[in-house]
Amino acid sequence: MKEETKQNILNSLVSGKSLTTVLSVKAKEFMFESVQNELVTKYETDGWEVYKRYKTSIRMQRRKPMDMAFEDDVWALFARMGFSFLNKDRNFRLPYSNDEKLTQQIDIFVADEETILIIECKVAGNPKQSNFKETIEAIGGKK
Repeated sequence: MKEETKQNILNSLVSGKSLTTVLSVKAKEFMFESVQNELVTKYETDGWEVYKRYKTSIRMQRRKPMDMAFEDDVWALFARMGFSFLNKDRNFRLPYSNDEKLTQQIDIFVADEETILIIECKVAGNPKQSNFKETIEAIGGKK
């Protein structure tokens, strides 16, 4: 693996005090965003609500989508369990071949001195029968 790729992976992880900061965001039920006053109507149309008004901006909130909320809950669980390194965001990618352009998006990556876990999260609105054979085989092929 090239040194540049290793550095990209390390830059995509969070640890120490930064871990606490990311945990505080992921543990919340809502997403928040500060917007200019003139954009409030546009955001409200997209499902956002006013959370707090300031002089020059407005803090908007929206409930996290189900898939994001589930990933964040699982991520927060492992952070609270004491894992030292976790992925910063939902855009974490790992190369799985000698061709480092071939990467796989990873929902949750956690590591400490002894363990590395790569977690794939699946969520459904209503309980239903699912077959994960293809997903599991694809992961096995990329090992």
